Amino acid sequence: MSDSGRATVRRRIASGWRASVAGNALALSLGLAFGLALLEWGLRLAGFPARSLHSVSAEEYEAVPGLWSPGQDFVNRDNPALPYRIHINALGLRGPETTLEPTRPRVLFIGDSFTFGDFVDDDETLPAQVQQRLGYRAEVLNGGVGGTTIVDQIAFLERLLVLRPSLVVLVFFENDLNDLFVDLAMHEQFARNRALKSGVLRPLFWLIRDTAMFNAFLEARASLRARTETPADRETGEGEGPGFYSDAWVSMRAARYAEEAAALRDRLERQSVSLLIAGFPHPFSVRESDPDRGMPIPDQIGAVARALEAYSIPLVNLRPILKTSGRSLRKLYLFPYDGHASRLGYSIASEALAPHVLAELDGSHTAARLPGA
Repeated sequence: MSDSGRATVRRRIASGWRASVAGNALALSLGLAFGLALLEWGLRLAGFPARSLHSVSAEEYEAVPGLWSPGQDFVNRDNPALPYRIHINALGLRGPETTLEPTRPRVLFIGDSFTFGDFVDDDETLPAQVQQRLGYRAEVLNGGVGGTTIVDQIAFLERLLVLRPSLVVLVFFENDLNDLFVDLAMHEQFARNRALKSGVLRPLFWLIRDTAMFNAFLEARASLRARTETPADRETGEGEGPGFYSDAWVSMRAARYAEEAAALRDRLERQSVSLLIAGFPHPFSVRESDPDRGMPIPDQIGAVARALEAYSIPLVNLRPILKTSGRSLRKLYLFPYDGHASRLGYSIASEALAPHVLAELDGSHTAARLPGA
C-alpha cells in the first residue's frame, strides 16, 4: 500500500473514532438530561418546590439596601399545605414598591420569620397589617429575615438605615435567645452564600436555583445538620423549643439580648431614630405548656422585658392580647401544618401594636408631619 493509501486509512480511522466518541458523548448527554428531567419531575410530584426565595447576589448587595433579590413575585410552596405569595420590591424588601427617599414618616420592622411573615400573603404579615391600621399616617416597611436574631438584625439594619426610618420596630420571638449562641451567625451565613453564588459557580447557581433538585438538596443538607447537632440537655438548656430552657438559662440569654438592644438603641439615637421592641409569643407560650413534654413554658418575653428595664427600654408584650383573644391556637397559628402565626394572629397583634407605633412616632416629633395628625 502506498503512503497516500495508508494516510487515507488513518484519516478514516481517526474520523470514525471521533464520530464514535461524539456519538457516545451525545448519547450520554441525552441520557443524563433525560434522567435529570425525570428526577426533577419526580421530586415535584413528591412535593418539593421548584421555586424558593433568593437572597441578593454580591452585585445586588451593592445596589439595594434589602437582603432579597429584587423583582421576585411568586407563590412559595415550601409547605404544600400553606402556599403564600411573596413580592420583593426594587429595594430588596418584601411588600409593595416604594421609593428610596421617604415621602412620609417611615416605620421599619426588623425581626425573623414572624416579621417577614412565613406562610401568609404579603398583605397578611404583621408589618402589612400595622400599615393597614396606620393608613397614610406613616409608611411601614418589612425588613424581616427568617432564622435571624438581634445580632443579625443589627447587621442588616446598618444597610437599611439608608431608607431613613423615623422608627425601627424590633420584633422579638422566643427562639431569638437560642439563636444568639449559634456557631455561625445568620448574617455571616448570608455573606458566605453571596460569595459562593457570585463566584465561579454563579452560572451553575442561576441554572439550578429554581429547580426541585436544588431545593431537595438544601432540605437534605438542613436535615443532616439537624441530625448532627448536640442532643438537647435540659440542665444546660440546649435544644429546640422553649420547653427545654431553664429559668437561669433564659435569664442569662435575656441579659445578652438586652445588651445588644441597648447598643442598638444608642446607635439609632445618634441618627435621631426611635426604637420600639415588641415580643411575639411562641404558640406554646400562649398555651403556657409544651404538649409534647408536659412541661411549663418559661416566660421568655417577660425575662427579656425585665432585662431591658435595666436600660430603660420598654417592651410591648403581645402575648396577653393573643392569650385573651378567645381564639384557639389553631386560629391564631397555622396548626397543624406549622407553628407560625396566621393572618388572624397577626391581625390581633397589629391591633395592639399600632397604637404604640403611633405613640413612638409622636414622641419622636414626627406626628406633626403626619397628614391628618
